[in-house]
Amino acid sequence: MEFDLAGIGQSPLLAAWILIKYLGIPIFLILGFFGGRILWLNWRQNKFSSKLKYILLALDIPKENEQSPKAIENMFDQISGAHSTISFIDKWWGGKYQAKFSFEIISISGYIQFLVYTEEKFRDLVEAAVYAQYPDAEITEIDDYVENSPKEFPNEEYNLWGSEFIETNKDVSPIQTYPFFEHTLSQEFKDPMAALMEILSSLKKGENVWIQYVVTMEGFGWVKRCKAEINKIVGKNNGMGGGFFSKISKFFSDFISEIAGQISGSPRSMERKENERDEPLMYKLTPGELEIVKAIENKMGKIGFNVKMRLIYFAPNDVYSPARSVSATVGAIKQFSGPFNGLKPESKRTRTKKLLFFAKKRLASRQRKILNAYKERSNYLGVGDGFILNSEELATIFHFPDSTAVKTPLVKKVESKKFEAPTNSRLFDNVIARRNDEAIPRIGDFIYGIASLRSQRQNLYIKILC
Repeated sequence: MEFDLAGIGQSPLLAAWILIKYLGIPIFLILGFFGGRILWLNWRQNKFSSKLKYILLALDIPKENEQSPKAIENMFDQISGAHSTISFIDKWWGGKYQAKFSFEIISISGYIQFLVYTEEKFRDLVEAAVYAQYPDAEITEIDDYVENSPKEFPNEEYNLWGSEFIETNKDVSPIQTYPFFEHTLSQEFKDPMAALMEILSSLKKGENVWIQYVVTMEGFGWVKRCKAEINKIVGKNNGMGGGFFSKISKFFSDFISEIAGQISGSPRSMERKENERDEPLMYKLTPGELEIVKAIENKMGKIGFNVKMRLIYFAPNDVYSPARSVSATVGAIKQFSGPFNGLKPESKRTRTKKLLFFAKKRLASRQRKILNAYKERSNYLGVGDGFILNSEELATIFHFPDSTAVKTPLVKKVESKKFEAPTNSRLFDNVIARRNDEAIPRIGDFIYGIASLRSQRQNLYIKILC
C-alpha cells in the first residue's frame, strides 16, 4: 500500500481525507466496539432490573430516642451484607449489578418521615438491622409518595427546585462526622440533625422537601484510591510524588545543587541528603498534611458505600419559596462540611437555576430530569457515579434525631411500646391480619390486650384472653 503524502502541507482538507481514508475503518471499529459494549450492558441490566420488585418502608422511631448515630452506623454495617460478588458472566450476560437502597428524609407540609426504599428480598435484612438497634421501632410498608408529585414541567400549579449534591473535595477525604459534634469533656451530643428537623417541620401546607441518599454496595477499590492519595501526600516531600516530568525536574535540580555545593566548598551536601532519607517520612509532613493522612486512614478503616444524593423542593405557586426553604435546608446540610471535605449542590448540570439561553425550556428540562431521577432512585442518572461515604459518614447525614437534643413534634414517632404476650395466656383461634390504619374487630366478651408480631408484609394482631 502506497501513501501519497504530496501536498498535505498545503491542503488541510487533503490531510483530513487521507486520515479518514486510511484510518477511518479502524477508528470506526474501535468506537463501535466500546459503544456496543455500553449498549449491550444497558440492555442486559434493564432486563435484570425489570425482574426486581421494590418496596418502600416507613421507619417510625421510639418517642424517647437517646441513641447516638453509632446505632445507625451499625445498621449500615449490617446492611452492607447485601454486597455480592458478580462474575463476568453474571455482569455481561445476566446484567447483574450491586444492590441499591434509598434512604430518604421527607417533609410533606411539615410532617417528617424517615424511609427506606429496598428490594423486597432485602426486607428481612433491613428490618433485622433496624430492630437490632431500635427494638421498639415500627416498620411499615407504604405506598410510594413520589406518585403525588407534579407529572410535567412547566406546571401551572406547582414550581420545583432540585439538585444533586457533590463533594467539595476528592471522596477519599471524609466529611465532618458525628464524633465532631460531641463535646470532648461533657460528652454531650449536639445533634446536627436538630437544625434540619426544625427547618423541615416549619414547612407550610403544600410545601415538600425530599432528601434522598441512593446507597449502592461498594467493593474495596476505593480503599486503593485512599492509599494512593496517602502515598501522594507522604511522597510529596520525599521525591516520590508527582509525575514523570516532576521527577526529571527534581533530578536535575538536585544535580545542579550538588555541583554548586561542591564548588562552594560544601562537600557534605550528599551526606545531608542521605541523612534526610533516613528520617521517617511522617516527620517531614506539615501538621495539616498529617491531619489529612490520619483522616483518610480513619475513613478507609470502615465499610464504604457509593452514594447519590439529591434534594427536591416543590410547592404550589402561592407558597413556593426556595429562598426560605431551600437555603435553610442547604445550610443545614453544610454543617457536615469540615476542613477535609463537604457537601454542596451541583450547579453546572442538575441544579434548577436561572439560565441565559432558552431559559424556560432548559429549566423545565432540568426539573423533569432531577424529579425523574429521584422517582427512579437512580444511582447513575445525573452527574457522575456518586461519591464514597463510609458507614460513619453515612450515619452522620442520615440518622434518627436524638430526642434530648431535638424537640421537633412533627417527626413520626412510636407513641407506645409493644410487649410480648404473657406465657400463660390463652389465645383465641381467630388471628386477624390487618394494616395499621384499619379497625380491630372485637372478639369475645373480654380482651386482655393486643400483641403485635412482625411478618413479611403486614402486622399480625392476636387477641389474647385472660
